[in-house]
Amino acid sequence: MPTSTMHTMTFPDIAAWKNNPRLVSGRANQNPLLPSEQGIPVGVRNLQITTKHIKVNGTTMNQVTLNHIVDPTDTTHASTNVYATGLYGSSTPTQISSATKSPHVIVLPITKEGVSFTVQSVGKDGSTLPISQSPTKAVKLN
Repeated sequence: MPTSTMHTMTFPDIAAWKNNPRLVSGRANQNPLLPSEQGIPVGVRNLQITTKHIKVNGTTMNQVTLNHIVDPTDTTHASTNVYATGLYGSSTPTQISSATKSPHVIVLPITKEGVSFTVQSVGKDGSTLPISQSPTKAVKLN
């Protein structure tokens, strides 16, 4: 009958792991962010919205295109989220798009209501510019 031998396993102290930015930041197997890449990003500029009618499976819909410019000196910026307020009568901002670059192209039904679109900047570390500080424009979905 085989005999077993007990081996003691040793692991580094957990406190040593806290100093490893690859483990702390949640970005394992990636380079950790530099201090200049962390924090809340600057809001986008020159938000422009255009709409046009398109046919989708025989139904006329609104194609909403949101263009914006990201500050080229903002080292924290990673992407943008688009929120709609007023769609289907909702007064709560609802995220409808996310992308790493402009434009956002969104297809929505013709609801005949005014909808405000807010473009929120998202940082490389996941920080977000508050929606209240993000540029907003309204259009009517005719």
